[in-house]
Amino acid sequence: MEIKSVPFKFLTILVLTSLITILHYSTGHGNIVFHILHRELYTIPILLASFWFGLRIGLSVSAIISVIYAAYILLYDVAHGSAITVFSQIIFFNLVAIVLGRVVDLQRKQQAELMHAEKLAVLDRAATALSYEMRDILDSLKRLTAKSVGIHNGESRLGEELQREIVRLEGLLENLSSYVPPEQFETLSKDLNEIIRQRMKHNRGRLKESRISVHTRLDENGCASQVNVEKIGWVIDQLIGNAIELSLPGGSIQIRSERGTSHCRIEVQDQGPGIRPEHMHKVFQPFFTTTGKGTGLSLACSKKILDDMGGDMQVTSEWGKGATFTLTVPREKQLESFRDKVLAKGKPST
Repeated sequence: MEIKSVPFKFLTILVLTSLITILHYSTGHGNIVFHILHRELYTIPILLASFWFGLRIGLSVSAIISVIYAAYILLYDVAHGSAITVFSQIIFFNLVAIVLGRVVDLQRKQQAELMHAEKLAVLDRAATALSYEMRDILDSLKRLTAKSVGIHNGESRLGEELQREIVRLEGLLENLSSYVPPEQFETLSKDLNEIIRQRMKHNRGRLKESRISVHTRLDENGCASQVNVEKIGWVIDQLIGNAIELSLPGGSIQIRSERGTSHCRIEVQDQGPGIRPEHMHKVFQPFFTTTGKGTGLSLACSKKILDDMGGDMQVTSEWGKGATFTLTVPREKQLESFRDKVLAKGKPST
């Protein structure tokens, strides 16, 4: 559904509903055949609304038409139908909207999942090739930097610039490596609270330099999970780094953990500008960024890491009031079940 066509579609539904209503209300009493025809014509805007916009809009149009239809029959032309007949027709209107709207919503969800899978497949292939190439480049740069520093007794400006570029390339390589198709996970039983404390300690210098404070509320019972410590730590680093970048000096970051029956949750909340509503669905898309800095891969990679572990990553935000990123990490049994499914999918079909 193209955005430019949305106003036209809404206008079409409005015009059709208005024309049918004018015919319905202007038809004289006693013309039952025409009223039955008008009743059937009302299904057209309901079908169009459900087909074009899905369940929510289709049901809204159906509800409006139900009121318009029932008002005339019950108030002005009782002879054409009892209350039971009218309410039966209203139920029919809404059933049409529910059934078609639900089917359309499910179809769009499946299409979105297929498109997402296709994008990830392309990134998988590109990341696999690029990661090998970039590792060779990094090794070469490191050797050149070591030689430069050795020749100039550690005072080489060229060496410093190369070192900065190496750090940038290593970050990009880490992002790309996250898109390499997952193999069997190397996991450890670890308390997520301990990982959070380690990452806070690791980022202490950046937080102090940016004058950003961190407030934690960690589950007192702990959040033991079977996780890849390095990958989860990297994701938390990215979220803390984004929060630092978006927060003003003197701001704060909230980090919370909560132990659930089957999952543990980590929340990272910042006091930045938040995310515009029109950008919410793009937050985890590869290469999407609103700051003009970085590659736009860190959040996409972070979500994929959680997906590969059988978890999830979501964001909630109100423009102007910051954003909250929620990591859902499965406990050990759920992770093993998901791993079995991944390995089963990887087996060749017979």
